[in-house]
Amino acid sequence: AWSEYDFYACSVCNKCSFVCPMGISIGSLIGQVRAGLTAAGATPAGLKKKLELQVETGSPTGDTEADWAAWFATAKEEHGIELPIDKKGADSLIVFTNLELRGYKENLMHIARIMEAAKENWTLSLRARDAFNMGAINGDGKMMKQFAMIIINTAKELGVKRIIVTECGHGYTTLRDKMPNVLGEPLPFTVEHITEVMSKFIAEGRIKIKPGTFTDDGHTYTFHDSCKIQRAGGLIDEPRDILHTLCNGNFREMTPNREAAICCGGGGGLRAIPEAYDNRMAAFGLKVDQVKKTGADTVVATCSNCRLQFQEGFKHYNMDTRTKGLASLVAEALVE
Repeated sequence: AWSEYDFYACSVCNKCSFVCPMGISIGSLIGQVRAGLTAAGATPAGLKKKLELQVETGSPTGDTEADWAAWFATAKEEHGIELPIDKKGADSLIVFTNLELRGYKENLMHIARIMEAAKENWTLSLRARDAFNMGAINGDGKMMKQFAMIIINTAKELGVKRIIVTECGHGYTTLRDKMPNVLGEPLPFTVEHITEVMSKFIAEGRIKIKPGTFTDDGHTYTFHDSCKIQRAGGLIDEPRDILHTLCNGNFREMTPNREAAICCGGGGGLRAIPEAYDNRMAAFGLKVDQVKKTGADTVVATCSNCRLQFQEGFKHYNMDTRTKGLASLVAEALVE
């Protein structure tokens, strides 16, 4: 009974902690309860299965190293770009998630184009290929560390200066915030999200984007603050600066926003629990109201899981509204 409360009814968005008058980190307490329920064998079947698949194959959906190699190979086959893989001496190791590449494979090329335009010395990895971490989702500390150390050890072996997590909030905060505490020491490199990397590239003049690219394209844009990337990660102004440049007056804010933003309802593993569907869609109803009030027909996000939740939610509520990833907009607006 408590498993349903803790796994089905909470996305661990942690907004409650931001408004708690006593300053209690409620999201952390929910994580502790999940850890206890998982230790007691009460993890929802969908989450348990995904953790087992990640142990067996390296990805929660069962995608193997060969599957990832095939995804990486399409860059050369379809676009004529040979992606660097497990390149020693690279400055940046870029890690995607299976969720992102299954849902939005084009992100691979969008981000590759951005890295090449910035002349970044970067690499992908077939060993450290998936930033998704079912141990963190389920509250299994041992498995969280095991999955994360695959990426951390590979980064050490390659000698990189930073890990760049692409459009995934959960993978980003697990590596950046949780692992230094688990290890009891700082990581020997930085962990950055693609959003802040793109913002730095623009500020440093390493990439140029065409102002107003999406001002007169027939669409109106709004932005969804992802709980892990914006509220927990602090990357609040960076995406907005980019969108104001690209949309040039064609961008409208949802209310509330920034730290006070409302969760999309798909985080915390809820999308992997079929029995939680009604809860997810009820929560998403709040986002429906927000989007409708903006009048926008395009929701931009920096998290692929959020985008997938929006797609499902728009279909559920019969809305003709689309989602876009911020990296895709930047790639489309590149002045090369």
